[in-house]
Amino acid sequence: MKKLATIGAIALLALSVTACEKADPVADYKKYDEWYQTQAPIQTAAQAEFNQQLADAMSSNDSKKLEAAFQNFAGKVQETLKSLDAVNVKSDEIKALKEKAKGLLNLSNEVLTEQAKLVAEPNAEKQQAVQAKADKVKEYAGELEKLQAELQGKFSK
Repeated sequence: MKKLATIGAIALLALSVTACEKADPVADYKKYDEWYQTQAPIQTAAQAEFNQQLADAMSSNDSKKLEAAFQNFAGKVQETLKSLDAVNVKSDEIKALKEKAKGLLNLSNEVLTEQAKLVAEPNAEKQQAVQAKADKVKEYAGELEKLQAELQGKFSK
């Protein structure tokens, strides 16, 4: 009887812990949206800096500057990924949004890295592969935008 009472108490404890950790998609969306709103100006500034470095490298025809610009921007993408990883969400819908955003950032970073390599060693075949990935980035960005709009309509109140 004592064992049964102990098992019952453990089961109740497990249920209460599970109930306390129940996902709240509205709160999770708010966390994601706060991250997104914080990151938007940072990414805009990083893009502007990258564009300036890219223009400088192209005007001086300096492949080292060009490679440095790509590497610098890739580093900023990694910082963004780390900050996104820190956003703790439990809702499956918001986790999917977060994973879609991470996927887009990773794919974008891959494209930039491969573009930097192409600068050092131009290759038509590799250029086509990079272009295919760049097209995938555009597709992924559209999917992310659609999912964000859908979830914003659902959870922003």
